[in-house]
Amino acid sequence: MQNVGDMFDRAEQITRDITDWSSESRGLMPLHEAKKAADEGQRELQNVEREIERSEESSARVVNLCFLRDRKPVPGHEPLLRDMQYELRLQISRPWRDRSIVRDARPLPDHYLDAHSDEQGINLDVCLYTDDFSLPAGDVFPLWLPRAPAASNHLDIMLTPKRVGSARLRVCIYYCQNLIQSLAVVARVSARSTKPRRGANYAEVEFSMSDTLLGIEQLPPRTMNFLTNDNGDGTHKIAIRGTGIKLQYTLTSSTAISDVRKTLLSICADVDKDGKLTRPTRYHYSDDDNSGDESKLVGDLKELAAVGEKLYTDLITEPANWDEQDPLELALKQPGEIQISITRSARNVYPWALLYDRKLESGPGIDVCPVMLKKLTSVDQPVKLYSNSCADGGCPHTSEVKIVCPLGFWGFRHAIEQLPPNQGRVVDRITAHQPPSFIMGVHQELAGKIHRAEVEKEAGLTATYCDLKAAISTALKSTKPHVVYFYCHGGRSSRAPWLGVGDDEQIAPGDFRTWDTNKHWLDTTPIVVVNGCHTVDLNPDDLLDFVKMFAWCRAAGVIGTEIAIPESLAREFGRFFVGRFANGEKVAAIFREFRLTLLIKRNVLGLSYTPYCHGDLHLVLN
Repeated sequence: MQNVGDMFDRAEQITRDITDWSSESRGLMPLHEAKKAADEGQRELQNVEREIERSEESSARVVNLCFLRDRKPVPGHEPLLRDMQYELRLQISRPWRDRSIVRDARPLPDHYLDAHSDEQGINLDVCLYTDDFSLPAGDVFPLWLPRAPAASNHLDIMLTPKRVGSARLRVCIYYCQNLIQSLAVVARVSARSTKPRRGANYAEVEFSMSDTLLGIEQLPPRTMNFLTNDNGDGTHKIAIRGTGIKLQYTLTSSTAISDVRKTLLSICADVDKDGKLTRPTRYHYSDDDNSGDESKLVGDLKELAAVGEKLYTDLITEPANWDEQDPLELALKQPGEIQISITRSARNVYPWALLYDRKLESGPGIDVCPVMLKKLTSVDQPVKLYSNSCADGGCPHTSEVKIVCPLGFWGFRHAIEQLPPNQGRVVDRITAHQPPSFIMGVHQELAGKIHRAEVEKEAGLTATYCDLKAAISTALKSTKPHVVYFYCHGGRSSRAPWLGVGDDEQIAPGDFRTWDTNKHWLDTTPIVVVNGCHTVDLNPDDLLDFVKMFAWCRAAGVIGTEIAIPESLAREFGRFFVGRFANGEKVAAIFREFRLTLLIKRNVLGLSYTPYCHGDLHLVLN
């Protein structure tokens, strides 16, 4: 940091040279010289920023880990021994020089942690998730973290490798059910001592708030956190943390996931024998206002609840969770805030909004709650659906196992935020000078110009309208947007997913890197809306490729869909979401209101849209 002052002095001198009109020579400074001087000043300021970042990183606190045997550190090249007792040592401090097995350690968000600390520090929880190590009973460990830059104490946790081969362990650090950082630990386990092996035991950061939340001063507690990742063997792990709850679930098959999405799609419109929308599409709701009738709503809810309940039952009946009959039931009975943390290794997107957790007995005689059906005809505000309902125990049918209630679906009852993976920075606010910059990329086959006019009217914005791929590329290169809206088609080739725009042109995830989008979005961190109409073979797992790319490009969040969407519904969502977001409402609140608003219209398709961002993300106008 010794030369930062010199850099600032140089930048200020350049500014004075450009703006000093005290003499004729200065006043007649040629424009090309002024431009050259301004560019030099910009470079000097960038050097200052990089120097400050390097200084902050060198003094930042990270999570350090190592294995201990007989109280001595186990080198990273030494395999562990089966049935041998070890300790896993954890400390939050400046990086250890040689003992830590953590590769590419990520700084913890001290600015956020300090905001929640008292004068001395903050209480964190450390949770371990594993099938490959024996752990002590009560494997949730408190950790006291003093205010920066002080280090925490060592946390030493006894563990024993169970079997020969590759052993995996996840270390998660939480504050009030907000996941601060998760590290994946991998160790080679042998039956007897063997020769050193490079990378025999190591750890990697798979999710970190310091990468995904920037500038947070206050982050409310969450009711529950779910961490998802890929194990590298065709299975996925879901780690669950709530007050008094620590569970993990192994997802070995996506059958229940695909079933619930196929059901939602068949509720939406006619599908062919392959489970895809027919052409032309016959939408099952009104094309005018997306409304349905009560008889259709009853049928839709019964059909969707059956597959949503299967999805939930698979989750809680995982053998690793047998200690409790239904560990999530009490904690999530009332409306709450659920945080989903998606790691960089994740390959599947879980349809969280479609989980149905009310007990439901199969067979004839199933009906929809008459109290809720009556409310839907008389309620004047969506939020009033929660009062005197099964959510607060006020409904007389709460315990009836032959009754389906819409609030049994997580998407109708809870605010669900999915924090994107990768190195992107997902923030809780987008700051813009009036008016915000709004780019709209459109497929020419859609009613783009009509939709543009209605969105502009709702949002009070003027869109940079692009209906060719080249125009979209130019707009993304020449502007710094706050809202990027793709009103498009979508699908996938044998190589990658794509967004369909212009005259049947395709945008692949890699195009955004080619266009240097990350450089242009760094200052504005826009929200990206992918409103795909009649998408073909583009599912949420494919969309995850775009979510990761947009996160890398510094997008604040991404909005996508669970299924293919008819254009009339896409237009209503576009008006509803962009209009409210442009006026400062938070994403989670917008989604909850949209879902309940459609439900009042006897339409369950509000569950088909999914946000990948912080739930409190909103637009702030300066």
